[in-house]
Amino acid sequence: MNDNTFLIKIAQKIKDGDYDEFLIIPFQSQKLFLTTIKHKILKRVEKGGLPVLTDNEIKECIDESQNIALDLLKLYFESGFLIKNENGIELTELGHNAIKNLK
Repeated sequence: MNDNTFLIKIAQKIKDGDYDEFLIIPFQSQKLFLTTIKHKILKRVEKGGLPVLTDNEIKECIDESQNIALDLLKLYFESGFLIKNENGIELTELGHNAIKNLK
């Protein structure tokens, strides 16, 4: 998959910020978006298809990365790692300690 011209080009477009306007949810990173694209391409190739995506399929990857990010946010809120207040979304002491202990 490393020699896939389509993947190389879209990875560069993502890195250049061409899709940043669609990556609007916390945790919906460029890396997550690219991973959803790679997964969709891999599934297509496994079924004997070409390793390219249509614009609609790229939009599906944007939607999928948003859904994953929303699931992560929900998990972090339910776990007490994040709170929403007048300042926006903030890391709680519990969340801070969890991250600090990852090192």
